[in-house]
Amino acid sequence: MKKKIAIYSNNRRERLSTLEAKLGVVFNNQELLNQVFIHPSFTGENGMDHSSSNQRLEFLGDSIVYVIIADYLYHKFPYHSEGALTERRIALIREEALARAASYYNLQDYMILSHGGELTGIGSLQSTKADTFEALLGAMYLDKGLSAAYDFVISTFKAVSLIEED
Repeated sequence: MKKKIAIYSNNRRERLSTLEAKLGVVFNNQELLNQVFIHPSFTGENGMDHSSSNQRLEFLGDSIVYVIIADYLYHKFPYHSEGALTERRIALIREEALARAASYYNLQDYMILSHGGELTGIGSLQSTKADTFEALLGAMYLDKGLSAAYDFVISTFKAVSLIEED
């Protein structure tokens, strides 16, 4: 049996509440928000079940951001061809763009990493930031629904100038 480690303390709850204020989203299940930041290096190093990491949320969030951006572009550009819409979608959901969105909220500051991950700075990598943003979207979708995730993505992408204000 894999061990459980307490990584959701009162101090952590307070930090996540501060983040919720920045995000403009209050989670019903703050433990789900906490899971967004549990890097697989931490679960591996501590003998925890792999499903305790953020990777399943990342998997879900990857699809959520894809759907949100596709829907947004479809409605924003009604006369663009499929090819033009696809090019725009690819540009908006690439790693660099998602990392930029994650950096806007300093999501890397909330990561729970292995000792080795902390030493190597894995939390500051563009790929880790992008993965964390996707995990956040997966958690937001599960906790608040697609509409809240949609509003969050669009407002964030406008804030970091990935899409234009209307």
